Amino acid sequence: MDVETAIAIESLGAGTARLGVELRAAMVDLRTEMGDLRLELRAEMADLRVGLRAEMADLRVELRAEMADFRVELRTEMADLGVEIRDGLVENRRHTQVLFESLHDDIRMLAESVVSVNMKLDSLGR
Repeated sequence: MDVETAIAIESLGAGTARLGVELRAAMVDLRTEMGDLRLELRAEMADLRVGLRAEMADLRVELRAEMADFRVELRTEMADLGVEIRDGLVENRRHTQVLFESLHDDIRMLAESVVSVNMKLDSLGR
């Protein structure tokens, strides 16, 4: 092997070694950067988790308040319906009493007529 080839091989070996060192350094940098990104990502996920839980708690409170309002409205409406039903029953009772009084009067007039007819028949039969 001639001197030039030996120098070229030696130079190539030194360049390869230098590239290996640079590659290892770059890999260490990448691993460090990936570790940093992993930590940042975990921190962001933790922040999102906290925010999401807070939002869910707010929604839970809001939903409970709306349910309480709905419950109050429903009870009020049910009470109003109860009053309407009672008023309707009172009105129906009054109307029924009027009808019974009218029927009672009709029965009394019929009974008086029957008595009158019986008296006339009795007087004719004597």
